Amino acid sequence: MQLTNAADLLALNRHYLTTGGDTPQLAPRTVGQHTHLITPLRIEEGTTIGPGCVIGPRVYIERNCRIGADVLIKDAVILRDTVIEDGKQVVGEVVS
Repeated sequence: MQLTNAADLLALNRHYLTTGGDTPQLAPRTVGQHTHLITPLRIEEGTTIGPGCVIGPRVYIERNCRIGADVLIKDAVILRDTVIEDGKQVVGEVVS
């Protein structure tokens, strides 16, 4: 598959996450209370996730990201060093 736009990256992410089994690949630094992680997903090291979030399904968060409180991320790719502010919803997007 050739990647030419964000939709291609989302499709490739969906494919790899859904064919990789139901075991989440997690290495976040911290996960806040009352946060729900829904597989399939992958979270790289150095990432912090605030309280009250819903992350997944089909989410890839690269390293060193900061996810605020009460954030919804679904069907998305979050590129490294990205900050997602409190209360944001990220659905079907690539965010940098």
